[in-house]
Amino acid sequence: MLCSFLFVILFQVILPQVISAEKSNKKSEDVWKQDLSDAFQINPSTHGLEKVHLKCGASSMIVELETEKEFTGVMYTLNFFH
Repeated sequence: MLCSFLFVILFQVILPQVISAEKSNKKSEDVWKQDLSDAFQINPSTHGLEKVHLKCGASSMIVELETEKEFTGVMYTLNFFH
């Protein structure tokens, strides 16, 4: 679900702004300088995940996610690791 949410954010929030900027002959760099923090929120969710495999090393960490449905895309994470 989180992945679907991020995909929806990409195509409903960011992409229309890029298209709008291109149509109004603005530079696309202007779009990426905007503060979009109030436009959407990313909340933690485990919806859509079957399993999470975590392997910790001395100076590394590998996270493998198994999703309920086939997924190709990007998973966004934000955290502090010690």
